[in-house]
Amino acid sequence: MATMTFYPDKHPESTSVDGRAERWLADPGEDWADIKGGVGTAAADYEDTIPIQLGGAWEAAPDQFVGLSRGFIFFDTSSLPDNANIESAILSVFGNAKFDDSGALLDINVYGYTGDNNNALEPADFVKVGSTPFSTTISYGDFNDWGWNDFALNSTGMAAITKLGTTKFVLRIPTYDVGSNIPAWSTCCVDGFTIYSADSVVYEAYKPKLVVNYSLQILKRWNGAAWVNAKTMVRSGGTWKSQPIKRWTGTGWSDVDGLG
Repeated sequence: MATMTFYPDKHPESTSVDGRAERWLADPGEDWADIKGGVGTAAADYEDTIPIQLGGAWEAAPDQFVGLSRGFIFFDTSSLPDNANIESAILSVFGNAKFDDSGALLDINVYGYTGDNNNALEPADFVKVGSTPFSTTISYGDFNDWGWNDFALNSTGMAAITKLGTTKFVLRIPTYDVGSNIPAWSTCCVDGFTIYSADSVVYEAYKPKLVVNYSLQILKRWNGAAWVNAKTMVRSGGTWKSQPIKRWTGTGWSDVDGLG
């Protein structure tokens, strides 16, 4: 088993990024569905911390809200070997603070990103997010506001890790942002979480990280006398597809029907 650790670029970014995209309005705000589904009003990829939080309107009637922030964390994972078989992966973020003045008891989890950006964030990214959870939700009580919070990625989350470029994750509030529930309204509060980013100067060691554990898929082919590494095969006229191929599973060699 081999392990590689990845971090987002700090500003100015090159091949990855972390930061926020959000929709925040002035009073009187709007209803929660419009906050979640409306266009983004701001984004930043250069601040010390990343907010994942929501806010109620100060002067509006009940159930009006002024904002929602989502956290974006991208990693350049192109250095993973082409034949890496990802066995497990953990996304870790270091808590900076958490707020629950309204009693909403927010939670947090990891989701996918559906946009095209790799090394910058813009307000339009606010709505370019997935709704399938990539890990187990961390509750408000379990979120460490001065320490590491580890999201062990499930099979869907691991499948989102690419060997060809940038792997992209979004931190969202499952109960209210992803789900259909409406937060408890209050005029007093901004509730949620903040985590350290790659741009933190004082706490640079606390930047987000993605740890990937993988094994190598080794292919062999029969050359007529012995099994040799498949990478030595030269494709000629498509005839190599019919050659016997075996793959190392981690415990033994198994047959592969062929390579196209």
